[in-house]
Amino acid sequence: MEKKHLDFVDNLRWVVILLVVGQHAAVTYSHIGSWYYKAPEAPDRLATVFFLIFQVHLQAFFMGFMFLLAGYFVPAAYDRKGFCRFLKDRFLRLGLPSLLYIFAIHPLQGYFLLGWWKQSLGAAYWQYLISGRWLSGSGPMWFAIALLLFSCVYAMVRALTPDGGSSAKFHPSQRSALLAIGMTISFCAYLIRVYFPIGGSIFNMQICFFSQYIIMFIVGILSFRGSFLQSLSWKLGRRLFVGTLILSPLCWFCLLFPMHDIEHELTPFLGSGTWQSAVFALWESMFCVAVSAGMLTLFREKFDYKSTVANLLTDSSFGLYVFHPPVLIAVSLALAPVSLSPVTKFAVVWPSAVAGTALLVHFLLRRTPFLKRIL
Repeated sequence: MEKKHLDFVDNLRWVVILLVVGQHAAVTYSHIGSWYYKAPEAPDRLATVFFLIFQVHLQAFFMGFMFLLAGYFVPAAYDRKGFCRFLKDRFLRLGLPSLLYIFAIHPLQGYFLLGWWKQSLGAAYWQYLISGRWLSGSGPMWFAIALLLFSCVYAMVRALTPDGGSSAKFHPSQRSALLAIGMTISFCAYLIRVYFPIGGSIFNMQICFFSQYIIMFIVGILSFRGSFLQSLSWKLGRRLFVGTLILSPLCWFCLLFPMHDIEHELTPFLGSGTWQSAVFALWESMFCVAVSAGMLTLFREKFDYKSTVANLLTDSSFGLYVFHPPVLIAVSLALAPVSLSPVTKFAVVWPSAVAGTALLVHFLLRRTPFLKRIL
């Protein structure tokens, strides 16, 4: 049986959450993607290429990787708690923070920071409720809502299967397994994007990416008893990680730099059954699998320990995920009058938002009785 606590997985969690903040900071200044606030200054062509390469590589793997890490710990949690306690715990840890975000953080940051409504707060909040806008008000907490839904499905499968699903394992040949995972995600993503191209959402859920999220969650679950994550070859993971991170950005730069109208010329890659969308789905899926394998082996071999900073970020990681939007927006608005390039502002705002949110969570929010229970 695996050891109960894996320091390298804790370190992976907070690192990926820092990348989530970086993605949202990039959208602020790239104008590529959806976010609460976008800086008024438009990036030039070279900055657009930089941001697009940065964002497309993060989007290709980081949320799928978070679902894999989350799925890995689901079987043990169910084993300890059983059906009812497992679902109760999932709602406490995922459902309550999501409700907090939807009904407090999202509307309040919109009212006080972004000036969405001109009427009084009470009237604005009432309008928010009766208009149904709260259904799409989950912000980054769509992840927690999706994870809660996935966990409910898992609990029902465990309850209905003869052996409770406790014998399910995933420990095949590593190369063949990684290839199979990537190809499966790719094929499903291509089919989904025929009807749900990249860029659209339903209740703040980007359906176009859900084949990756679901499959990576399942891989995490099956990997727990098969020790697949811990047995991944360090040599293979290192080669995949280094090779992918060197070659992929270079290929993207060669693709994007000659384009005269990047937004228009990239449209066929977004979906609708084009051959370009098939190529993009294949690249995205293989990149996700390669970088995920690389990060797992890298952190397992080199970062399976705790430091003072790592402990602080581990304890504050979920709070950082929940509360980074208002801090990031506030920092971006504060920097708006300063005359700097979008890339420079991005380089300042990202670490500032991380530091500000981490300190807020550690010294204030996690010391508040109700918030301490759910963060």
